[in-house]
Amino acid sequence: MLGLVKRRHDCQLQKMSSGIGTYWHNPNDNTIAYAANAVNEYTSIGGVGVAYDACGNLSEDAAGYQYFYDHDNRLTQVQDSGDNVKAEYAYDATGRRIRTILGGVTTKYYYDGQRVILETDNAGTTDERMFAYGNYIDEVLVMEKLAGDNQGMYYYGHDHLFSVCILFDDGGAITEYTEYDAYGYARTGTAYGVDQTWFTADDAVADGGGSNVANPYFFTGRRLDLLDAGVRVRRPALATATTPGGILAATAHRPWGC
Repeated sequence: MLGLVKRRHDCQLQKMSSGIGTYWHNPNDNTIAYAANAVNEYTSIGGVGVAYDACGNLSEDAAGYQYFYDHDNRLTQVQDSGDNVKAEYAYDATGRRIRTILGGVTTKYYYDGQRVILETDNAGTTDERMFAYGNYIDEVLVMEKLAGDNQGMYYYGHDHLFSVCILFDDGGAITEYTEYDAYGYARTGTAYGVDQTWFTADDAVADGGGSNVANPYFFTGRRLDLLDAGVRVRRPALATATTPGGILAATAHRPWGC
């Protein structure tokens, strides 16, 4: 079934370097200039400055979003350029994210080891989503949506990076599919068009990732609010991450050192 999936995982953003900086060209031949310092932190993106804290965590991006961290460099809050709180995060003693507040909606997470198996509302009385996994830590296989619209069972198809490429419903029909660029920027086909055929030009597409069935898993099998990729919370639209780290490995939630 996965042979049906058309994906663009080659470098849609092409890197070029010169003596004055680094540039990225997208498929429309638009150019974005990136300037870096001696420790490879981007100091400006598209001519707009970005800022970091003393630990190297991104504290303000080119869009004016501000990022706040705890003593273990875990992201705890995001504010927009008007100082409005957009997201809040809480963790347990082992570094697992146990609560998020996004758009004023609170979600709590319950784990089997390092993998989320249940999400509930803030009161803990309404089960919202349940998940089952394969052998690999980011190999999500099944989601059962228990609340809201489009309740039911959904089954995941992945690529070689365990990025979620396609979802099927309980009857085996395609629900949605996702394509990525080299930095994990997602484009999700959420509905076919008038031709009633998937993977054609008239499909409804959500740029930046989206889901009609509240699927939270995308690039390398990680969750997308800010795209959490192992030890770093990634901003694929900026081709960078909010926290410093090593290899962009798809690993469990864990605290990262300063």
